[in-house]
Amino acid sequence: TDQIGMRHNAGGGWKRPPLSHSREQRKVREEAFYITTPIYYVNDVPHIGHAYTTIAADSLARYKRLAGYHTFFLTGTDEHGQKVERTAIQRGETPQELADRVVERFKALWRRLHISNDDFIRTTEPRHKRGAAALFQKVYANGDVYLGDYEGWYCTFCETFWTDTQLNQGNCPDCQRPTERLKEKSYFFRMSKYQAQLLRHYREHPEFIQ
Repeated sequence: TDQIGMRHNAGGGWKRPPLSHSREQRKVREEAFYITTPIYYVNDVPHIGHAYTTIAADSLARYKRLAGYHTFFLTGTDEHGQKVERTAIQRGETPQELADRVVERFKALWRRLHISNDDFIRTTEPRHKRGAAALFQKVYANGDVYLGDYEGWYCTFCETFWTDTQLNQGNCPDCQRPTERLKEKSYFFRMSKYQAQLLRHYREHPEFIQ
């Protein structure tokens, strides 16, 4: 089996320890396998829910490595959003100070749980900003996104919009906190542009969605 855990090097990166079986000793498939956890909000410290999804992803990544797939396992933190900003204000910090403090709790937990992620991404990192900007510019230039209005009942804690029929006496149906009516400009992905190609691909490759 794989050696457990990740090592955090002096340069700030993550390095997974070498596998106990070399690639030469195992048949390596040509297929690549990519898996990611959710990127977790840093408005609070990690809890059992974060551990659950990360352990599940770790188990699958380890299985795929042993099966010979070229596997890349990513996890990280989402350090943007209203609830991150509001939590920072409540604690007398800037959002970046809050993120810098809480992210270390996540990294420490993954080391303690011997999570074998190949990388850890933070949305405030320059490399993430460059990648996100490049992707957006590409899909925008292709006409794949358009600007429109989105309106609904918004739960800041869950960062989710709800319809009138989904609310529970005006509260979020998930966390039961109060919601607020919001209307904002938002970019939408033009899924209809690819409808025919997607449906054809699903018919020709029924194993694509599992």
